[in-house]
Amino acid sequence: MRIEEKQDLDEMAILAVSSRKDGLPFRITIKSPDHKPPHAHIMDVKTGKKELGQFLLSKSFPRSPDDIKDYKQGITDEMRELIFKWAWLPFQSLPKIKNWEVLYTLWEMNEAW
Repeated sequence: MRIEEKQDLDEMAILAVSSRKDGLPFRITIKSPDHKPPHAHIMDVKTGKKELGQFLLSKSFPRSPDDIKDYKQGITDEMRELIFKWAWLPFQSLPKIKNWEVLYTLWEMNEAW
């Protein structure tokens, strides 16, 4: 496999969970498939290709920004605050469900075996 083909496959495997309509200065994504522990990736909003950080996911909702824990690549306190607020908002396509529930569920569905 050529390097370009691998890069194309890696890019296709990124699933953006946050929407531009959410107004975040970054994208919240998961990779499909991905490994344990449950985590999400923060990508730049313009291209979606540059990773800015990663954070752990839990089944339960975060109760404060401090519950948003770093994973591998850290996130800033400002990102943590924005992720916390976003987590409690209704998901754009399914307004009866909160963003955090969708994020965690999608990660579970795409977990590597």
